[in-house]
Amino acid sequence: MALSHDENLIGDTSKSKQLRKQAYLLFYRMISMEKSPGYLLRWEVLADVCKVYGKEKSGKVTTLAWSKHSTAIEASLSSIKSLLTEELDAGLKGDLKGSEIQLRRLNHFLHVSSDAASFFMAGDDFVDALITCYKLMNPPLRKVLVTTTYLCIIGLTEGPKPKFSSLVDQLYSLSAAAEAHKKGPTSVNDSLVAELVTVTPLLKQIQQRIDASGSVSNRAKSVITTLQGFRKPGGSGRPPRFIKKKELHHKPHSSHADLVPHSTPPQLPARRNVFDDDEFDQLAVDASRLHFGRRNPDQTADDILQDRSNAPNKAAILSALAAFDSDDDERDDTYDVADVGGTVDSINPEERNLENNSSQNTHDEALFRAYKSSPDIFARDQTTRRSKERAAIRQETGMTDEALEGWAVMLSRDPRQMRRLETRFATFKGEQTRLESTAWKAVEGEEDGNGNGDRGRGGRLRGQGRGRGGGRGGRGSGNVAGTSGDKETDVARQRKEANKSSRANHNRRDGRAKKMARGGFPGSCG
Repeated sequence: MALSHDENLIGDTSKSKQLRKQAYLLFYRMISMEKSPGYLLRWEVLADVCKVYGKEKSGKVTTLAWSKHSTAIEASLSSIKSLLTEELDAGLKGDLKGSEIQLRRLNHFLHVSSDAASFFMAGDDFVDALITCYKLMNPPLRKVLVTTTYLCIIGLTEGPKPKFSSLVDQLYSLSAAAEAHKKGPTSVNDSLVAELVTVTPLLKQIQQRIDASGSVSNRAKSVITTLQGFRKPGGSGRPPRFIKKKELHHKPHSSHADLVPHSTPPQLPARRNVFDDDEFDQLAVDASRLHFGRRNPDQTADDILQDRSNAPNKAAILSALAAFDSDDDERDDTYDVADVGGTVDSINPEERNLENNSSQNTHDEALFRAYKSSPDIFARDQTTRRSKERAAIRQETGMTDEALEGWAVMLSRDPRQMRRLETRFATFKGEQTRLESTAWKAVEGEEDGNGNGDRGRGGRLRGQGRGRGGGRGGRGSGNVAGTSGDKETDVARQRKEANKSSRANHNRRDGRAKKMARGGFPGSCG
């Protein structure tokens, strides 16, 4: 109707009131006819009447229209219902702006006519379309969707015969939709049901009207309690309360005449950081470089390992190795404070690494033999993970299923590691690694006080350097503490002096050998 769109006529003047009254009476009389004009029964005209005349007067007209021309009105509403359902389900591909305008106009009709609300709540297609379209980030459209849903549901409780049974069914559908949305990946702010029960007094009004009707049921109480659980924290269910500002004095200067003047506070310093004037700050960055989250969310670890485009260049590695000089002189660390008093280990570093990695070697042997016997043990599926063979190798090594499968994948991609394991374990017969003694030993045949001397007369040994004699009938051993002038005593003292010099020289050699071993040069003992 023209009245609903002409702002100049909707005023408080006597002419506009008279015009509105005459138009209302004319429309009411035409609707009362058995054969009313078809264009007056369209939903657009009825919605404009409801907008202009309010709920009380428009309710009489719409009730009369439904009682006499329900078929024509339902046909008009059916077309707009199908169109809105299709557009809302289409999402971004649909005409969202046009749907918003039509819903705003339709809400006036739904607010007045409970029959129209019941018609739109018949079936689940329209409500499902409202819930689906609410997930789009469109604040004006979201507000209209919440209003439409509220008017349709609350309309089931109005009229001469409220439809409480259909109301409870619709509440159960809303509860199921909210529960499914809660389990999904989207935010609670994208749920129409959560927003509906938070910003509108829907549940409170339904509870009051059910109690007033006397048809209280446990089913209705249960679904209302369930929907209250979807209320968002901090929601009050009421519109914000506006506080009226205090009226200002008509002469502001007179009320502030006695105030002491004060200086103006200094301006706040400008906020600056390290990102000022960069390409993002200047909005000069290429839009193709911007992305939210991961650049490629479908890429897996296997895809990254198979992509060799970013792998190190072999030529660069070889050139770096060529620039390395392994013959550089060792830095003199004789007077390093960190090494003073430290324990010196002269064992070959390679042998020491073998000892430190004995547990890993044990695991490698068990894993390698299992891999050679049956590579399917390391397959990535649930059946293999629950097999007895996988349980046995998992218990033997103490490794998880992911670690076992990763070991097999890395082994299959590294032929060098495969050859090393085959060389190490293919011919293993159970021998242990022999560790050579690092203690100094005298050269065989060298004279020493502790060595065996020549055999004496009668087949007996000559005495040893220290301690008791070698046996009866032989010549006694020399003693440095014997009588001066004795031949054997002089020989013993002479041997002692000779041994002192040899042992001191040996100690110097030992010191150098330990130092070289600590620097990582095995086999340097002289």
